Amino acid sequence: AFLHSNDGGEFWRVLWDMAKLTPEDLANFDKPITAFPMHLPHLIDPFKHYLWLLKVTHSGADLDTAAVMAQGHMDDDLSWNVFDILANRNEWWVPGKIVEVRSRLAHYWQAPGASRDLLMLDLALESWFRLLVERTDLAALQGDDLMAMISLVLRNTIVGVHDEELSSVVDQWEWLQQGASCESGRWSKDWAMAGLASLQRAELALAQYMDTMYAEVQPHAERFAEACKLDRAYIDNFGEEVVRGRPLFVLAPLIQALQPMMREAAGVSSWQVVSQGQGLLSGVLTPTASLADVQGKSYAEGPPTLLLAEHVGGNEDIPEGIQAVITRSATDVLSHAAIRARAQQVLLASCNDTTQWEGLQTLAAEAKAASKAVTLTVTPEGDVRGLLGGDIALEAAKSGASGAGAAAGAPKRLQQPMPSAKWALQESEFGTAGQVGGKASNCSSLAAMARSGALPEWLQVPASMALPWGTFERVLQDPSNAQVAKAVASGLQEVEAAAAAASGDLTKALQGLASLRQLVSTQLKAPEALVQECASTAAAQGLIPSAGMWAAGSPGWKHAWSAICKVWASKWNDRAWLSRRALKLPDDDLVMGVLLQQVVPADYAYVLHTANPVTGTPGQAFGEAVVGMGEALVGNYPGRALSFTAPLDGASPPAILSLPAKRVALRAPTTWAGSNGTGAPLLIARSDANGEDLEDLAGAGLYDSIPFAPLEETVVGYADEPLMTDPAFRAQIISQLTDVAKVVKGAYKGQEQDIEGVISHGKVWVVQSRPQVIS
Repeated sequence: AFLHSNDGGEFWRVLWDMAKLTPEDLANFDKPITAFPMHLPHLIDPFKHYLWLLKVTHSGADLDTAAVMAQGHMDDDLSWNVFDILANRNEWWVPGKIVEVRSRLAHYWQAPGASRDLLMLDLALESWFRLLVERTDLAALQGDDLMAMISLVLRNTIVGVHDEELSSVVDQWEWLQQGASCESGRWSKDWAMAGLASLQRAELALAQYMDTMYAEVQPHAERFAEACKLDRAYIDNFGEEVVRGRPLFVLAPLIQALQPMMREAAGVSSWQVVSQGQGLLSGVLTPTASLADVQGKSYAEGPPTLLLAEHVGGNEDIPEGIQAVITRSATDVLSHAAIRARAQQVLLASCNDTTQWEGLQTLAAEAKAASKAVTLTVTPEGDVRGLLGGDIALEAAKSGASGAGAAAGAPKRLQQPMPSAKWALQESEFGTAGQVGGKASNCSSLAAMARSGALPEWLQVPASMALPWGTFERVLQDPSNAQVAKAVASGLQEVEAAAAAASGDLTKALQGLASLRQLVSTQLKAPEALVQECASTAAAQGLIPSAGMWAAGSPGWKHAWSAICKVWASKWNDRAWLSRRALKLPDDDLVMGVLLQQVVPADYAYVLHTANPVTGTPGQAFGEAVVGMGEALVGNYPGRALSFTAPLDGASPPAILSLPAKRVALRAPTTWAGSNGTGAPLLIARSDANGEDLEDLAGAGLYDSIPFAPLEETVVGYADEPLMTDPAFRAQIISQLTDVAKVVKGAYKGQEQDIEGVISHGKVWVVQSRPQVIS
């Protein structure tokens, strides 16, 4: 108005009518505006163009322009549908029609020599789709409406993105919408269990897609900032903003809105308690990004610590003084971290509800401001509740010994090895007391039972051999390793000195451990006698076709020796060393044997406890199973496993606690460099220390198992995976695993067992079994 009239009154009228601004308001801005406007009529057309740009950007006018420009490059029916969207752009049915139109349009813009205008139309449709979804009041939608909208968002994404994982999630979501093979129908308990697994699978695919995009974009922004000397404030969040700008980003709030409805229908708590802890807990509620961030720290001084950790990977140790770990990560009940939490009587629980998680974060901030402790309780329904407690100083005074590592007391001593003249032992020689650990001993006894007919024919045990306790120490004493032995001794002294000098921060000591692991993993030389004896023993046990495959310097032996050395080096894993330190266990007491075992190519892997590890209930087996190899399970790869409980006496049917949602399966490679083209099966070197599988020391998972070649990751598509889609097949698997628990427990005269194994081509294998540590 002012540019047309040169009337100052018109200028102030428009400011007031449009924004309720006065001259005084302008003068009081942080950067005051006090000058009178200058009349520049030649800017009328540029301002009109600027107004058009604003409309194009914020009102969907770019869609109109794109449609007109692309009209001549598509068939009449498709063109009619595009303009029908334009005419009804705010109707409820438009998002679905956009997906249909974009699917048809893709054949045009993906064709060789296609017009750029077609691609611009597709981008405009995609942008308008997102805007319509973001405008939707999710709180007003019913569950079926949210289901349909999630389906549209997923389908809309894969129109322009060729992503195998997202496509498999779309297939799974369509299967769920069609009833998920549930006779009881939609919104029944069984259907909702499948829905929860499908939601988590979609959530994991979303995270993977966005993380991959961030990793692609952010490094370029960093390099650009460095080259142009830009302020970091403009760059730090660049990749995150790119991710937020993707249409798939709207999937996250839809998942959050649907999850509570699914949990209610499934009768599932928003909490997963995998270790009960010691009842009522009170201490300092301390937020952290991940459990890994506090490795090496000690919370033994002062009040107990209740850790609020966004992420738990599954292989971490729990530092001294921590009574509880509450996390957003889904945690497998039989992962290493869960087992250690139960052994240390630490509460470990996963929160699946965003509102409750944010409430705990707020509670932590309030408690800190008021210098108050927080009290955590587990309700009979399995939920975790937090309340402001008493004064922190009072909690510190009355805490005494509690939390992880508190029961250490006097230094613990471990069984020491019996001298052995052999470098390698056949399976039949594992029974010699004091030469191998529980893994090798139990494998030998299971194999002997299988040969004698004490185990049913359908239960298999893989072939194995062992490097006994003391072999590593003998290798270090060999003259060829004199320099390595000297460096190891020096490195251990430096680690101990750094730990003694540390005041709660063990960073320097942990750096020293990393150097030790690198040294042992890469610098040790194998004595000639060891090479020959390992080769002949492996051939005798059927692990390799002939001893020549492991001749000194051969590819086969190089792979074997590398895996063996890495297992020995895992004696100084951060989590293992921290655990021994908390228990005041002398480092020299820990000796590491190595069990070499055939890797059975797994269709499914399982872990069984013959007594429920969460409740301690004897006679109630707890099992978890995943597609592929078991490392995805015990290593707590993202996503839930098939999880169930089953009474061993068959008095009641099994109860399914969760359906599988792991995003990847691990597979043994069909060919690998060390097989020398012989087709020999892959082998794995497993730790077999004297500090594992003891009743008063849960050392499971502290030390490494190393395949001779890396396992291969494949994305799991659950839409055609019978473990998800076929209830009868799933029931058969659970029945088989319950039988395994009964048979193995019976074979060990009723002693509760922790069993790992695989199912391969219909046959069930037990890879290892050990006494179950029940807290």
